[in-house]
Amino acid sequence: MVTAVYPSKSKTPFWKRLVVRVFKPGLSPQRSATVPATVPATVSVSSHLAIGQISSHNLLEEWQSIKGKDEWTQQTLVLNNPQREPLAYTNLLTELFQAEAAQSRRQRKELTLNQLRQKAALFAACQRLAFAIGAPVLGQLSPFTNSVRPPYNASINPGFWIKDQTGEIKPRFLWDVVRKQTVGTGRFEHCPEFVFISHTWGNNIDTFHDWVEVSGVPWKVPHITTFNIIELPNKLAGTPWKYVWIDLFTVPQGPEDEEGIRIQANEIHHQPTFLRQAKCAIAWFSDIPKWSLMPGVMQFLGLEIFESTVALEHDDVEKIKRAKTDILGNLAGTLEIVDDPGDMEESGNDIYANGWFRSPWTLQECCVRPDMILADANFDFLTATTGYPVAINDIAAVLVAMNSLPSMRGVKSLPQAARLALMVFQDVGLDHLVSIKSLAINIDDKGQYKLEPREQVTEGERNFFDQTLNSNKASDLIKRNGIFRVNQITSAQNESIYPS
Repeated sequence: MVTAVYPSKSKTPFWKRLVVRVFKPGLSPQRSATVPATVPATVSVSSHLAIGQISSHNLLEEWQSIKGKDEWTQQTLVLNNPQREPLAYTNLLTELFQAEAAQSRRQRKELTLNQLRQKAALFAACQRLAFAIGAPVLGQLSPFTNSVRPPYNASINPGFWIKDQTGEIKPRFLWDVVRKQTVGTGRFEHCPEFVFISHTWGNNIDTFHDWVEVSGVPWKVPHITTFNIIELPNKLAGTPWKYVWIDLFTVPQGPEDEEGIRIQANEIHHQPTFLRQAKCAIAWFSDIPKWSLMPGVMQFLGLEIFESTVALEHDDVEKIKRAKTDILGNLAGTLEIVDDPGDMEESGNDIYANGWFRSPWTLQECCVRPDMILADANFDFLTATTGYPVAINDIAAVLVAMNSLPSMRGVKSLPQAARLALMVFQDVGLDHLVSIKSLAINIDDKGQYKLEPREQVTEGERNFFDQTLNSNKASDLIKRNGIFRVNQITSAQNESIYPS
């Protein structure tokens, strides 16, 4: 147990008085640069810090702002309750502050520090969800509202083992949502902000129909059984985004010309870079018409964490229990992210998750941007409550917390819908997204793809996207599903169909 010891009071917030030590590759701690944190984080500090350090900076800044909130926040979150398990968030952030502020820290302890940063990020995400749902039940506002958050939410340094390029490499094409057409980014002095859309369609190609022309797209695209590809531009036009990156409209599909083949290979190779550049990433479930049970599942899980980790008076505990009972009444039916619930008895039969969770491509994309927000077929976000969209690693963090906190009852104690949702994440290894482990995509004995930790990553294995293209099983899958299928291009000879 870590006793919460806070810095002495001062007119200047502690984080602005903290000196951040920046460890540069190849330099000893004594020779590393020192950056005063009085400089705005978005300008000077961020430019000198690694992503893990920026995440830690934001976590501590969030924690500092919460500590100065109202008396109710002090009683429920900041102060330890001896009748409960140690409050993970309060103690972890205290420990993180002490570790980051320690001037005598050595580089050999960097792994331990990263583990602490990741654990703090994980439980901070859980507390945000818990207070977003639990505080209004008690007539209070969440102290986490509008707080500073780590760049990738519950993951401090996602996909660190994946070979990447510099941010100067930009996508060759983006989809202009307003003009409804593929545009070349060469026309822009600087690549505009865009949203990355992750979705799966390879297993849903309608092979009985020829590839089709979509207005505004310079190449033909395959028929997809799970959504109307012709209507996709209109569906995207209903979103608030200006530009999006979505593979069907921004990566040449099935090119047979040399230019198209080269562009396709280059865009796939640099996909991790584009993912990281994106303003936000969306996990688009094109075959889920509307969120039904998942919002209630997230509300129930939020209240479960709230009840288990927050110091509450007896009357408040009863209010939370009644709210959970009310939610349970709305959790009957088939969970939308499960295609086949399978056998939920102790026999241990696997569930059959939605295709998005079973694609090697989307699993790879999760490793780079685990902060993807879940969206249904109409691009409506999965929200736990108004203004609180749910990210992939929000659910992963809840899963880990449910299985690790002594005060939690574990996944098996949950109602079926909530249990199924977390089992989907557990079965495909998405809980590893909130760890500092390097991951590999493996195929289990049932032929399903899943993320698993691996001890060592060789240089040749660092780019997941290239690895997928070069592996026999994945390559066969891609070719069979049409990504490399020869596409008949109707254009004048020697005239490029690709916008600049």
